Amino acid sequence: MSKKISRQLIPDETYRNNCEIQKLSDEVIRIIFDQLEHYKDLAFCEFVCRRWNTVAKDVWMSKKSLDLTSHLISLKGLKRSTKAFSILKKFSGLKELNLLGLSGIDTATLNIVRECCPMLESIFFGGTFLSQVSLKHLAEHCSRLKVIDLSSCLQLTEQNSCGLLKVATGLKSLNIRGHTSITGYCFQNLEHLQMLDVHRCRGITDGSFIKLANKCQSSLQELRAGPVSKSTLYIICGTFHNLNTLELEDHSYGPTFISFDFICKAEKLESLKISSSQTLDLDDRKLIKLLKFCKNLQTLHLHGKYDLTDEGVSKIPDLCTEMRHLSISSSKITGTSLDSLSRLKYLQTLVMKNTQVTDEGAKNFLSKYSNSVSLDFQGKDTIDQESFDYFQW
Repeated sequence: MSKKISRQLIPDETYRNNCEIQKLSDEVIRIIFDQLEHYKDLAFCEFVCRRWNTVAKDVWMSKKSLDLTSHLISLKGLKRSTKAFSILKKFSGLKELNLLGLSGIDTATLNIVRECCPMLESIFFGGTFLSQVSLKHLAEHCSRLKVIDLSSCLQLTEQNSCGLLKVATGLKSLNIRGHTSITGYCFQNLEHLQMLDVHRCRGITDGSFIKLANKCQSSLQELRAGPVSKSTLYIICGTFHNLNTLELEDHSYGPTFISFDFICKAEKLESLKISSSQTLDLDDRKLIKLLKFCKNLQTLHLHGKYDLTDEGVSKIPDLCTEMRHLSISSSKITGTSLDSLSRLKYLQTLVMKNTQVTDEGAKNFLSKYSNSVSLDFQGKDTIDQESFDYFQW
């Protein structure tokens, strides 16, 4: 016959007279508790004394974000009596829940989430297995959902997506990266969406983007996609008027089509990232045209096979004065353009990949650029440590 062990809370006065930490105010102890990284540590604090129990419960309720991936490997067979449920029910004010990569997420799991976290605004399912799970019921009970990450979720279906998006009317951010079976039919239920990630979603049709444009023409600000067809890129750049972030990738998932003449139509772009394994028709003339139309660019990443030279790159400081992150790949860049780039007073990151930049060019840039900047000359062995030692960081 086993004994049932009960945890007794020790009266506050026992510690108040014998422990220095008890002389601290509740507010200071709360700040200390709030810095504990693992939920187990905070749970143990609850059983020290009545005062700590009260403060710990206050900390639980005040936490807005929970990352279960750092505490659990699987949620398989999750029941009301398990450790995970005992944790979730403490977070009555939880707004963000991270379940990325966890296995065993079933309907019972989502029932617990929706029961314990009615204030939830962001949930991350990326890399999980969601077969036969009704996301619609989760959205019905968590009416404040604004951010949903379903990237690379195994067995996610179009039907499940439609059910979710039909109910989650306040959704602002949706990530379905990696789902080749989804056609985008579910987009017809989206309204006021601000961020969409459909990279490697090869099944999405032009008609789906048109449906998205009918509802989110003015609201969509960030889009990550690829591969894209000619007509798709035309819809993206010509329809979404307030697009400020555009990332296009193909990585051999082609065929793809990237026209920089089309991209020029997205004049409010602040961040443009293009990664391609194919040779794209970007030369100095088209780069200059892009910079003239997209004057607000602060981040520009051009990774691929381009026909760019120093002549085009040297125009960046004149046309995009707010540039902060610049990453360019071209074997025709010799480094003479670095002299011009040193005039970018807000530059924080500079990556020159597979270029012909030499020690002399690097030293010249470092000697002229007065601000702190992260430099990376990838794919070249013509830059030695002496070039970086030349400049006192």
